Amino acid sequence: MSPSLHSIDHSTGTVALSIGAEDGVRTGMQFSVLYNKNEVGRLKIMDVQQNRAVGTIMPLHGQPNKLKKAEKIDLINL
Repeated sequence: MSPSLHSIDHSTGTVALSIGAEDGVRTGMQFSVLYNKNEVGRLKIMDVQQNRAVGTIMPLHGQPNKLKKAEKIDLINL
């Protein structure tokens, strides 16, 4: 999957994505987050709507501070 980041809040570790239930995303799924083919973090999905999902950045994985709003990322289901 290659969603866009709708928003990211580094202080809370919350990320809103442009994918959702219609893309097969479910609450509790965990993803490796790749940016420019490098893992920059891991994400756990906390809330899913039809075409959007909200997740939290899992601590101690990668460099999530490199993520910025509206960037395209790649997700690999763990």
